Amino acid sequence: MVSFLNGPWVSLHINIQEVVAVGNIIPVHPIRYLRMGDGAVGYRLRRYASEFPHLLQEVGYVEKEAGPLREITKGFGGRLFASDTEAFDRMKAAGNEPLGTLEDALKLPVDFIVDCTDSQIYYRAILPKLGVTTPVIGQGSLDAKGGDVFKISLSSLVNLSMVEEKKLMDQPGGIRKVSCNTTAASRAIQALRGAYGLKYGPFVKHYEIELFRRTAEQGQKGQNDDVTFIADSHRQHHYRDIDMVFENTDHTGASPKNQPTIGKSYAKQGCHTRGHIQDIRVYLSGTPCIDKNSEKRPETEIARIFEESPRIFVAKGIDGLAKAINHFARLGRFMGDFPENVIVGESIEYDPATNSVRFTQIVDNVSIVVPENIDILLKLGTGKPAGEVIKMVDQTLALGVLPGFFRPGAIYRKHYR
Repeated sequence: MVSFLNGPWVSLHINIQEVVAVGNIIPVHPIRYLRMGDGAVGYRLRRYASEFPHLLQEVGYVEKEAGPLREITKGFGGRLFASDTEAFDRMKAAGNEPLGTLEDALKLPVDFIVDCTDSQIYYRAILPKLGVTTPVIGQGSLDAKGGDVFKISLSSLVNLSMVEEKKLMDQPGGIRKVSCNTTAASRAIQALRGAYGLKYGPFVKHYEIELFRRTAEQGQKGQNDDVTFIADSHRQHHYRDIDMVFENTDHTGASPKNQPTIGKSYAKQGCHTRGHIQDIRVYLSGTPCIDKNSEKRPETEIARIFEESPRIFVAKGIDGLAKAINHFARLGRFMGDFPENVIVGESIEYDPATNSVRFTQIVDNVSIVVPENIDILLKLGTGKPAGEVIKMVDQTLALGVLPGFFRPGAIYRKHYR
């Protein structure tokens, strides 16, 4: 293995010998990963990854909290390791059955480590101190200015293919799977960027976002942002993170359709505990089709562009988080999850004066990043084209934990760069 902190990232396809059957990738040796954290994201990674038994193998997970949730994970095949000796003793006292500690877990044969904790404490502090050289995939709003080092900020439908880019992957650091809000916003902006290109709006920005965040849990409020009920763009990471994703794309033959972005975002604390609401305006370079002699409106064309993108659902009659969760729960989704953007169809509004489109989307803050972690593991482990990996992930998850996640009308590109 290679160092995720200091050395170059060697392009290594992990012991994969494969056959192709009905379009599926079937490796002889599954890609092995060690998971850090068993919270909302970590537990879902375990459940979603279990849908890929021939492709992915979770060798174990590391957790610091004892209690009955560990027994539920055990019921789904989770192999528990305590974060340290104190956590080990707490788990034993609570009736859990840890197999050892973090140091024991790190002796397991593993190809990748995925840090699913809110604080990213393993990625940021613990693993570097232990001299771990296994490649690490981090999550969320890591701030390079605050000392977090990463090679690339990934949002699958924007730049998953860029994990093959040598000048990026030779940099020090791990790979960052960006946060829920950044994933959702970058997906929608990319759909419009690819169709029309982007231009600067009145404030010399390509996009503007008004974000209503979920209520913070477990004392996390203020950890990454000083979010209050008063909007304050200077203390939000969202626009910086979105722009980092688009910076890590291929700008060859620069045009409005592949340029980096410059955006602006405001955030307010919501009163809901799951999910976010994003009000987005994007300034377009090209112009949507406007036929004054027909009933076709530019909003219809824009909705079609969104609907052709994988992992974006234009919903009619779903205009809030509770309705979205109820809708997907009734579809039979695991815990009512919706890893796709839910764009409120009635909210799409084109402004010819500024050649911009405004829309509202609903974001599941816990599930949206999980398929993208699987994308990264499979892209790095198999070397398959990004579009092929993303489509296979969507099709597989739709057969089990996420009915309806794969939409036959969605258009998958071969590369996302």
